[in-house]
Amino acid sequence: MVSKDADILSDTDEWQKPKAKASAARRQPLGVRLSPKFKPRRQERSKFEDQKQLLLSSLESVSRLPRQSKFARHRKATITKALELMEQQSCSSAASGAGKWPVGVVGAGPTGLTLSVLLSKLGIRHAIFESSTEMTQHPQAHYINNRTMEIFRGIKQAGQPNLAQQVTANMPHLDEWRRFLYCETATGHIYGEVDHFPGQDSPRDSVLSPEGVAHLSQHRLLPLLHSHAAGEGGLASIFNGRRLVSLDQRATSVVLTLESQGQGRTQADCEYVVAADGANSRVRRQLGVGLQGQEGLQQLCNIHFLSPGLGRMLQGARPAMLYFCFGPAAVAVLVAHDLTRGEFVMQVPIFPPLQTLADMTPEVCMGLVRAALGPAAAEAAVDLCNVRTWTMSALNAEAFQVGRVFLAGDAAHQFPPAGGFGMNTGIQDAHNLAWKLAAVLRGKAGPQLLSSYEAERRPVAQANTNLSVTNWHEAMAVPRALGLDPAAASYLQAVVASGPVSMLPRGLARSMLEGGLAVGRMAAGARGPGKSWRSSRVSAIFAQGSSLRLQFPREDLGFSYGTSPGTAVTPVKVSHAGVSRPKKDARHKPFVPSAAPGCRLPHCELHICSVRGTPGHAAAEVHLDIKEGSIVSSMDFCALRGGRWVLFVGPDADISKEQTGGGN
Repeated sequence: MVSKDADILSDTDEWQKPKAKASAARRQPLGVRLSPKFKPRRQERSKFEDQKQLLLSSLESVSRLPRQSKFARHRKATITKALELMEQQSCSSAASGAGKWPVGVVGAGPTGLTLSVLLSKLGIRHAIFESSTEMTQHPQAHYINNRTMEIFRGIKQAGQPNLAQQVTANMPHLDEWRRFLYCETATGHIYGEVDHFPGQDSPRDSVLSPEGVAHLSQHRLLPLLHSHAAGEGGLASIFNGRRLVSLDQRATSVVLTLESQGQGRTQADCEYVVAADGANSRVRRQLGVGLQGQEGLQQLCNIHFLSPGLGRMLQGARPAMLYFCFGPAAVAVLVAHDLTRGEFVMQVPIFPPLQTLADMTPEVCMGLVRAALGPAAAEAAVDLCNVRTWTMSALNAEAFQVGRVFLAGDAAHQFPPAGGFGMNTGIQDAHNLAWKLAAVLRGKAGPQLLSSYEAERRPVAQANTNLSVTNWHEAMAVPRALGLDPAAASYLQAVVASGPVSMLPRGLARSMLEGGLAVGRMAAGARGPGKSWRSSRVSAIFAQGSSLRLQFPREDLGFSYGTSPGTAVTPVKVSHAGVSRPKKDARHKPFVPSAAPGCRLPHCELHICSVRGTPGHAAAEVHLDIKEGSIVSSMDFCALRGGRWVLFVGPDADISKEQTGGGN
């Protein structure tokens, strides 16, 4: 499966090999019009925030002056120092996270860290509270779609590559992950393969997007995001080892009670709180928000291991992102996170209560890995790292907002991993919410604007849930054709775990289950009766192009925020928007860009002839590399700092300074 190896995990459902401690824009669619109900209203602000905002406004004005100006450099240094002193003063009593914060973010995963970077970019001070003391070393999600890479394109620190460039520089070469391989074992008989980038030597399609899709494991993405969050203007304070104890919503704030080992309990008083604390969200449970959908579609065990020798073997003979192994000794999906580094995760179906994490001992896991790799890889050294069990579900929170608290990422929605929508949807939640929080906190919009978050993101999450379930059923087509129907295995488990058989000792019942599964594997696949008929069915699936896909540009890029009541734009019917339930005939429909309100701004390459006419052009040059003679994407103009509105006009238009509001 793609992307979400272990997003839906409990901290207790894991064993891990002892090891040394690891080292540690807002975008507005073209033509957006805010509805009248979101008109800004005057808000009471603390003296500290007023002074802070005044300094930030001054810094923004100074950044528009010519860079060679001595006055500008001196003034910028003075203001920056004043901001640093204010930050030190405000946080001197908040070393453990206590104090007042405009925004509190619970969870420092991809969603929480992306939100942090975007809030800092918009000048909003905030705190991140993470329960873990160090970043996970489990690969977890790994597929990054076009829309997320476009968001990463707008994340940049002065003098450094943007985040999308950093992801591209750190990920494996396309030839290592362009295929899905269906096989008896990872090194054995091949049933078929699918190339998801036919005729391409790069993951980027320049017609669709300025950025290509990417393949980079979450545990390698997180340090990049953390670096941007920590270095973006000093507006983010990150507190690790802070476990949420309770949440108290008040009239003008939310009080979080946090507990940390060695420091006891502290309280953080936040104007708004964003829960990005995963599928088992403590914030969601504190709010009493339930989940709707299909729970327990499948139970899986993830076995994380390193094997550089296996990586070299597969890299030279049959490189792929996913190896679907359907053999007589094991049924598993091998996720090649990085063939060069030899880093893999093997997903194996398990059947609780007869099979649990306690049964997945290192010896059992090593046996499963060897069985799925095949005899040809017998000499390859395998180093087990950790093992996790998790439940595949298709769920959405009953509410994405409760008062001043917002749910984002896996705290709000959980998908089957087929299609890689989990992490990507969470990052895009953060992108939608960041500019709205900034607009309200800076007094540019009323708090009613924040209600549009659920109106806009919930339909997208539901559509991605539906599509992920559809994809999962499509992914089961090949094993069914081979005689390995997951429904049959689940039925066997239900029979063994119920009725008279359930009264047997657990060990005996488990042996009966595993024996029945083994008989089924031996009679299926390329062996046993009917093998020719099964092979022809599998060949037909590949010939028809109906196996699991990797890329979904129509859904990733084509969703619209203008089709649902309560959105921040005037509703407009967009016939091709990908926010409805997937249709059977929608598989091969192309993505059609639209400039309608609520849609993603269409990408096209722009050749910059000149940069002039507004006071903000210097800032554009500094932050976006928009300079005379450069070639940029139309989408780059949506990443301007400070959330400026962008107006595109024809070559004959006469737009005066008065009409454009002085370029702001």
